[in-house]
Amino acid sequence: MAQKATKTTKTTKTTTSTQRKTTTTKWVGDQDLYIEINGKKVTSAEQFKSQISPIYNVEEFYWTGKVEPQARVRFIRSNNVELPLKNEYNHGFSLVGQAASKFEVRNALPVPSETNDCVNVYVNPESELYYIGDSKKHTIYVRVYDNASGNHNDRWLTISIE
Repeated sequence: MAQKATKTTKTTKTTTSTQRKTTTTKWVGDQDLYIEINGKKVTSAEQFKSQISPIYNVEEFYWTGKVEPQARVRFIRSNNVELPLKNEYNHGFSLVGQAASKFEVRNALPVPSETNDCVNVYVNPESELYYIGDSKKHTIYVRVYDNASGNHNDRWLTISIE
């Protein structure tokens, strides 16, 4: 399911004789899932942590931070691949609970669930996720699902927010 990112840090080295700076940016942490907001450069501050969901008893990822209204949101790997993958059949998002009113997927097919407080959204290559909630600090929870035959293909994301 989740791939491990390389554990490294950002270092800056300055030598007094040459007054030259060398900066190397490397990923920090062990979860290869990040939130990108309005196309801004992703750093370790946007990296998700993982836990076992107390509700679903599966691995889920969480991030706490502030997202401004009308911000375009992408969930990406360290290699800049966006999740869910959008070029395949039957890929998308489930917006659960408050996430159904705080996120909007444009250029997609939303299908409200008849049995619970969830909207399933089927995506295509032009689909984009936007945060439409209020401007305050939230914790976003994401569960990543692959296909039923065991291929790791980042097919579906379930998003919750508090």
